[in-house]
Amino acid sequence: MRRTRNKLLGSGLSAGLPAVGLALVWLAGCASMGGSISSGSTDGRTSASAVRDPVLQDIPKPAGFMLVDDGTFGVFAGQVRIARCEYRGATDRSAVKRFYEEYMPSAGFELREWTVDEGRFDLRFESGAEVCNVLVYPGSGRNTILVVHIKPRPKGSAEHESKPPMRRPQ
Repeated sequence: MRRTRNKLLGSGLSAGLPAVGLALVWLAGCASMGGSISSGSTDGRTSASAVRDPVLQDIPKPAGFMLVDDGTFGVFAGQVRIARCEYRGATDRSAVKRFYEEYMPSAGFELREWTVDEGRFDLRFESGAEVCNVLVYPGSGRNTILVVHIKPRPKGSAEHESKPPMRRPQ
């Protein structure tokens, strides 16, 4: 009896090893192809993963959003850039908002203000040199439209230190 039981355990173990090995190879293949297992936030809501944008390279972009050529404009001159980039994707608007709240600080931007109006999120971020507005609103079907505006941060003050000159009588 003891010999039969050892033989059964040995064959069960050797039969299970290929299945375990196959599962490990499959998981490793998924990771190497850029796939990821959803790493949700602590409150159970998932956040989109970040990818590098070809136009605004240091501004994070949620994975799955594609650039819309007709809605994109940019001028880049040295350290100064003015751009409007439009993207379309299928990620939920609230998840896109959370994505930017999570990833923009790592790009050097601080959230200064956000609003929501009829399902349209408007987030304003600032760095030492730039202002970045992120608009997220519903598109056609299940699409979400994402628009990222970036421009130099205004310098100086709108207030005058001295009074303007008096007008001369005519």
